[in-house]
Amino acid sequence: MKKSTIIKICILILMGVLLVEIDKKCQNYGIPATLFEKTFPANLKPCFVDYAPLHFVFLDKDGFERIGKGFKYENIPFTIDSIISYGYINDSSVIVKCTGSDEKIHVIEHFTSGNVCESKNYNKISSMYNLDIENIWYIKAFKENLIILFILCCIYMIKKMNWLRVLILVLLVYVCFNFIFIHGSAIKELLGIMSESGQPL
Repeated sequence: MKKSTIIKICILILMGVLLVEIDKKCQNYGIPATLFEKTFPANLKPCFVDYAPLHFVFLDKDGFERIGKGFKYENIPFTIDSIISYGYINDSSVIVKCTGSDEKIHVIEHFTSGNVCESKNYNKISSMYNLDIENIWYIKAFKENLIILFILCCIYMIKKMNWLRVLILVLLVYVCFNFIFIHGSAIKELLGIMSESGQPL
């Protein structure tokens, strides 16, 4: 086997590993799974709604919305306007930091039983996931472009076509330009997603 072929195979393997890791981590920020869907504590998973108006909701195991914009609960005196960040406490509840209809920031806790109340356990969470809509939109685009790039590279490995080489190069330049020059802060978000703690986000 030629040295160049071995290098290409190694690059594809590294890209594949990166894709799998990004896919798993991105689910914490509401970006749907492409390969393997993970299980979330408290049976509540975040979901990034990518049509106007962009927003986040939390879905139960049956796909029904349980937390999101416009929700009002019996034990809290406000309606949720937007979700800022969240974290889990064991498998029993999810803590959500949000803005309310009273234009104040609140922290609520949603239990697996369905009960919701204002919470003081926010500081007990080791990993918080900040849901910045603009940056996560770019991360979602990066993931999609990376998948396309990986597929094109695989096709090129099987059957060498000059136009594919050009397309791969153009896409690679586009991704780099998009993140470094247009939206450099998305790189920080991506590094935060790749870390276990999620703290940079």
